[in-house]
Amino acid sequence: MRFTDLANKSIAGIACALWACCGVAAAQTDYVVRVGDEQISVAEFQQRTQNMMKTGFRHIDIEAPQAKKVFLDGIIAHELLAQEGMRRGLDRDTVVADEVRRVEEQALRTLVQKRSSVASGDWSAKVALAAWTC
Repeated sequence: MRFTDLANKSIAGIACALWACCGVAAAQTDYVVRVGDEQISVAEFQQRTQNMMKTGFRHIDIEAPQAKKVFLDGIIAHELLAQEGMRRGLDRDTVVADEVRRVEEQALRTLVQKRSSVASGDWSAKVALAAWTC
């Protein structure tokens, strides 16, 4: 499937998303947009929007329909790029695999910190984890 095919397939999903983002209920869907085979749920859209707000989009009024469209356009662009990268086999590239492993390990360390005695004040565990998170 070519990149343009993915873009064309997402047009129906974009229309649905615009309805949902502007406050009109999406007819019988539980997702905001579909990009190729990937469906972005309302909850995931809200989570991604919150993440984007933390990274430099604080000045945008997220409740405004135009702002929602800006965020949605960004999510669609990211999904299309990711899908195109996978279509080209870039997900099997060693650089990508190393980065995925690094991010996964960081996520695991963060989760352990949140769930373990580290959060309750076990300083020896904090020191050990600090050494590993560098």
